[in-house]
Amino acid sequence: MHPAPPFALAEPRIAFPALATRAARTPLGGGREALWALWMLARLAAGCRPGVLPPPMRVARAAAARAWLSALSLPPALRPLILRTAELTAGEAVPVAEALSGVIQVTAPHLDRATAAELQALLRELVP
Repeated sequence: MHPAPPFALAEPRIAFPALATRAARTPLGGGREALWALWMLARLAAGCRPGVLPPPMRVARAAAARAWLSALSLPPALRPLILRTAELTAGEAVPVAEALSGVIQVTAPHLDRATAAELQALLRELVP
C-alpha cells in the first residue's frame, strides 16, 4: 500500500464509533431512537470538556440539537431527560456529566460493553 499524497485529506473519524454502530444496528423503534439521541448528547457533552469549545459555540450547538432531538420518536419518559441534558450542554461540564449519567442509566438496556465503556470514558473526562 502506498502512502497518501501530501495533498490528500485526512480520513474522517466518527465520534463515539461503538455507540454509533450500536445505534445503526439496533432495530427500528424506541431503542434505536434513544441510542441516536444518546449519541448526539455524547457529542454535545464532549464539547463541554475544558478548553474544547467556547461557550457561545456550545450555546448554538445545544439549540440546534434541541430541534433535532425533538424530531425523534423517543419514549415519553425519556424525552424530557434528553432535552434537558441537551440544554445543559450550553453550560459547564459537571451538570452535563450528572444529567448524561442519568440518561445512560435509563438507556442501559440498549447498551453493550463497548458503548458503555465509551460513555464512561466521556464521563471521566467531563469530571476529572
